[in-house]
Amino acid sequence: MSLGPYEIAIIAGGFTIIGALLGAGIGYRNALKLHNIVEFNNAAAQFRNVFLGEILFLRDNIRIEGVYPSNKINEVLGGAIFNHMKALVQFEPFLNAAERKRLCGVWNDYCYPKGRPQDPNEQIDFRFNDYRGIEDSEGTNKAKEVALQKIYKILEIANVR
Repeated sequence: MSLGPYEIAIIAGGFTIIGALLGAGIGYRNALKLHNIVEFNNAAAQFRNVFLGEILFLRDNIRIEGVYPSNKINEVLGGAIFNHMKALVQFEPFLNAAERKRLCGVWNDYCYPKGRPQDPNEQIDFRFNDYRGIEDSEGTNKAKEVALQKIYKILEIANVR
C-alpha cells in the first residue's frame, strides 16, 4: 500500500507536533532546573555571608567594636549563634535530605568540637565551651584554627552549584 501526499503530510505534521511537545517539555524542565540552581545559589550566598564577621575575627583577628562581647573565642561564637542558627533554618529548605543530615553533623561538630554532650541541658548550655578549653590548653591561635575549620566545613555545603 502506498501513501498519498495527504497521508504523508498528516504523518509528518503529527511527528512535528510530537517533537514540539517534547522540546517544550525538555525546555521547561531545564528552565525549572536553572531556576532552582539560581535560588539555591542566592540562598547559599546569604547563608555564607552570615558567617563573615566570625571568619574575619578568627582568620584575620579583625574585631568590630561593639559586635563581639570579648576576645574569647567561645564568647564570640556564642554571641553569633542566634544569627547562625537563623541562617541555618532559612537555608535548610534548599537542601536535600542527605545535605541536611550532613549539615546537622558539621553544625554539631562546630558547636562541640570535642564531642556532643549526652545531657540535653549541657547541649544547650555548653555550646562552644570546648573552644575555651582549647584556647586555655593549646593557645588562642589553635582554638581559632579549629573554629575556622569547623565553619569552613559548614560552608562547604553552601558551595555554588
